[in-house]
Amino acid sequence: MSVSVLRWVILGAPGVGKGTYASRLARKFGLKHINFGEYLRESQLNGRGATAAAEAMRVLQQQGDLLPDSFVEPLVKDLLSDLERRSSAQQGWILDGFPRTAAQARWLDGVFPVQGALLLTLPREVLIAKLAGRRVCVTCGKTYNFMHINEAGMRMPPLLPPGCRWAPCVSPDTTVCTCPRDDTENGVPLLCEALPKGCERGTACSGRLHCRDDDRLAVVRHRLEVYESQGASVEHYYDTTGRLHRFALTGGVDAIIPHLEAFYGERAIASVRGSRHQHAAHTSMGQAPSAAATSDER
Repeated sequence: MSVSVLRWVILGAPGVGKGTYASRLARKFGLKHINFGEYLRESQLNGRGATAAAEAMRVLQQQGDLLPDSFVEPLVKDLLSDLERRSSAQQGWILDGFPRTAAQARWLDGVFPVQGALLLTLPREVLIAKLAGRRVCVTCGKTYNFMHINEAGMRMPPLLPPGCRWAPCVSPDTTVCTCPRDDTENGVPLLCEALPKGCERGTACSGRLHCRDDDRLAVVRHRLEVYESQGASVEHYYDTTGRLHRFALTGGVDAIIPHLEAFYGERAIASVRGSRHQHAAHTSMGQAPSAAATSDER
């Protein structure tokens, strides 16, 4: 691929919104969003890898533990190789859900050198609250969030299906939502009558929502502990190579996305220029180019 193609990873703790923000950035800049975690879950739903080893990996994932490198690295390599062979992916990609360790980050640079790593941050109590409200459409797998967050000095409205007016505490001036209030889990609906409006299957949608196994409270706390122990090494790896770009989330998606787009756009352009300059320098010396590096404010 051309050195002008963008290869970025998006980092952050579980629940920070990597998938939501990566998909918005990919759409804005004409990139491919690769959600590796969703790819693994879809593979399970479609029956791929129905072996004893795959079942063991599925249990690890449900418990919030990291999958072994020997399992995930070949999948990532095949996924990215297939993507980069397509002409539709010539602009580049944003990888979400990998790498999860410094060793994986070094491996990724060896096969697909990364130009930048976008790190999204949120306070821990906000992460837990967000994960508690996350629900997935049983029919198409689209993710929503029913939690109204007003903690740690920030306000985050929920991400609801189109037409849904869910509110845990309905005030006199709020139109009551039609979602059944006796069909909830931790105060979050398991059935939404507005869901078919935003479902890819349309009227074939059952309207039912489910909580991912790894979003259960006990698993959430464990996932955060795993991230805090392993994620720091990934951040350090990209930081010491000048490619880590930190962005603190301070509100909901609609309020934050214009600022994040500007932040990412500026750094993405700089990373492409850095790749070109490095490629030219190595070429003039008769050397192969290595991973690109850009700087960011500390």
